[in-house]
Amino acid sequence: MKMITAIIEDRDGDRTIKSLNREGFYCTKLATTGGFLKKNNLTILIGCEDEAVNSAIEIIKREAGRRCEDRLYMAEGGNPKGILPTVPTVVGGCTLFVTDVIQFIKA
Repeated sequence: MKMITAIIEDRDGDRTIKSLNREGFYCTKLATTGGFLKKNNLTILIGCEDEAVNSAIEIIKREAGRRCEDRLYMAEGGNPKGILPTVPTVVGGCTLFVTDVIQFIKA
């Protein structure tokens, strides 16, 4: 048995958990804060059998992995003529830890 610890952006949490549940994975979510940028994160704990680890990881990467979004760019001093240009920005991403579970007890 393995324990997957997934640290994702808070805004990706509901979608990721719903997808995991739909595929039969039970998880526990913890509200956490990043140490460097002090952003709200979500840490998800998933216990699963060894053969299911890759499936869970693929779901997490699909729902909470890095992606490119267009973000508004505000030039110094404002934007001329009210034009609001966008720039492609990499957002999201997840940090995953997979560890062995020595003992599992559900009481």
